[in-house]
Amino acid sequence: MKVTDANGLILTVRVDATMLTSGEIQRAISGDWHPNSQFGGFFLAAHANWVTEGWLRQQVRELDGAALVHEQFQEFLRWGMLPQGQPDTDSPNARPKWNPDVLERLREIRRLGTQTRALCRRAILIHERWPLPFAELRQAFRETAPTITAPKRKMDKVHAAANWLAAWDQVQGPAVQEPDYPTSWDMPLATGWRMEAQIPVALDQGPVVAPEPWQPPEVGRWLGLLNAHVNGEPEVREGMDNAHFYQLAGEQYARNFRLEELMRQNGGQQAYLQIPKEDRIVLLTVRELALRQWWRSQLTEEQRRQQERLRRQLTRL
Repeated sequence: MKVTDANGLILTVRVDATMLTSGEIQRAISGDWHPNSQFGGFFLAAHANWVTEGWLRQQVRELDGAALVHEQFQEFLRWGMLPQGQPDTDSPNARPKWNPDVLERLREIRRLGTQTRALCRRAILIHERWPLPFAELRQAFRETAPTITAPKRKMDKVHAAANWLAAWDQVQGPAVQEPDYPTSWDMPLATGWRMEAQIPVALDQGPVVAPEPWQPPEVGRWLGLLNAHVNGEPEVREGMDNAHFYQLAGEQYARNFRLEELMRQNGGQQAYLQIPKEDRIVLLTVRELALRQWWRSQLTEEQRRQQERLRRQLTRL
């Protein structure tokens, strides 16, 4: 059968399961789904006007007037800023191809180069619109943290902003109206929600409140916090731990968004907004990791025993 993608391109689709509807096929190809991908439990192969790396680089050259070499393209792939290409045939010599929609992302990655040359920083920024894989996002945070200049001053500003947001949420109280939760991954987000790392996060979700004497971690602890198990459970596998980090980082993207909106409504001259966005998100994440670690250290022995009993019960549910 033939269907049309978001760019008006005619795609020939082979469906190897009668239970896959044309609507599901249209959804599968409307985004960054790869050919030969699994969708809804059925094999779907979409072959048509997918494009090569050479075509994408040529378009960047023509549209933006700047050359993009093969090595740069491969680095974008390595960081997860671009999806991996997929062969459109079963031939072992088939070249990888991409959905033409990838061109917009590629151009944005290059535009971000005017803000920062560091790919780890561009990865953090691009993630706000096009989510990175779990491990690559965490690595971007690890490599960005040591490059933050004036780290203590910036952390102090971020800590003050996060504390202000917590106080604001306490004064505001619960939301008057519960926002509608988005019911489908391909629907626009309803008012009151923001998509972070493919995780819908409520914009009225407040940060964990830091107790009065608590202070953010010193610079020397930052990498250790970014490397440590998010929930303090060393037995958790690396892939699952990266997933926990992914969700926690997504919450900080939403937190930063709320702070930006509230501050700009009140002049937009706050020192917090003068800090590069990628620094803010990394610092909010480091602060949250340290705060969670501190709260875990405050548990009594009885609370720890209760937690262990509940974990054992969970395995039997």
